[in-house]
Amino acid sequence: MLKLRRFFFEKYGSFADRRIKNLNKCNRFIIDTRADNGIASNGNLYGWFCGIQITVDSDDEIKIWLSGSVPNSIEVNQIFKLVQIKNPYIGSRDICLCVTSNNYELLLDLANSINKITAPGNRYSEQSYKYMCPRTSSAFLQLHGFLKEFGWKSKRE
Repeated sequence: MLKLRRFFFEKYGSFADRRIKNLNKCNRFIIDTRADNGIASNGNLYGWFCGIQITVDSDDEIKIWLSGSVPNSIEVNQIFKLVQIKNPYIGSRDICLCVTSNNYELLLDLANSINKITAPGNRYSEQSYKYMCPRTSSAFLQLHGFLKEFGWKSKRE
């Protein structure tokens, strides 16, 4: 049994497939704030919403899956290049990031870079960034805090 999987199950309340309760049968968690006005009447995420899920296959590594509309800036794309898995699904809009206990402090950099997109005084082409960027940034900050609480050590400390 993976300790990190159990930890996330306690923190996030369930797996992405809420029917599964056995910790050995699932490894995917939804970490975005889709319950807060992110789901349309047809059950799909709104087009302006950035869906974020994580998969836990070991206690030292997680994969972060971004889907839908993903915040975009030069600074954000530079961070993506550091931890992105190339072509997780050919032809998909999904982005997969691999985060380990050695590089998880990049989640703070990513959250700050996403927040900068909509900082006061900045102009941005996508009007939906006004709502998407703070929610996405908040999800990454919460994830970083949970990983730190779990015991991952930052090189910056």
